[in-house]
Amino acid sequence: ELEASLAQAERSWLSALASQEDRADMISHHLCLHDDPEVVNTYLDELRAVTPEQVVSAARRWLRPQARAVVAYLRAEPEPEPDPEPESEPDPAAGSAAGSAAEEVLA
Repeated sequence: ELEASLAQAERSWLSALASQEDRADMISHHLCLHDDPEVVNTYLDELRAVTPEQVVSAARRWLRPQARAVVAYLRAEPEPEPDPEPESEPDPAAGSAAGSAAEEVLA
């Protein structure tokens, strides 16, 4: 499993460095945040240096039952569609008031 994880990490890393723009971003990131722009050249060597014993030790240290979290994904019931509102008919009183106001302006 360690070899498969290493191969996946290598593919991901090399893919991240595929374009000049991405490579420049990665160098800038490691320079600004870690003061080590050479990581782009040394990262894969550091990954290859990890031993199975180190992986087991890290798993025992960090993957403890009391530190776990459980996420329950519950599917929500679909909400019913709202009834379409009936189209309102124009208020005849409102129309006549507007007509009266227009007539007053013209007079």
